[in-house]
Amino acid sequence: MGSLVLSSRLYVRGVGLVLACTFVSLATQLDVLLGPQGLSPVATQLKPGISFWRRPTLLWLLGDSDAALWAVVLLGLFGSLWMAWGRARLGGVLLAYVAYLSL
Repeated sequence: MGSLVLSSRLYVRGVGLVLACTFVSLATQLDVLLGPQGLSPVATQLKPGISFWRRPTLLWLLGDSDAALWAVVLLGLFGSLWMAWGRARLGGVLLAYVAYLSL
């Protein structure tokens, strides 16, 4: 295996581990930060007058409930662990990116 291939695989796995730590950290603070009684509730960020392109998030489709927030966090965690595991790197990167952008 070439050194370029090995280094790219290690890089993607490392980024996956860092993203997994990010999503776990956010999961511990989710209710306090983005929940209905949080510092910056999602419901105030998703007003009808704001376009999707100004706030690109999956929460436009899923809603602003706690379950939707947890679904996005778990989606990101799944994608980042998929990256760290080394399988389906593109799928993991896309899942983690979309979830990270959504939050």
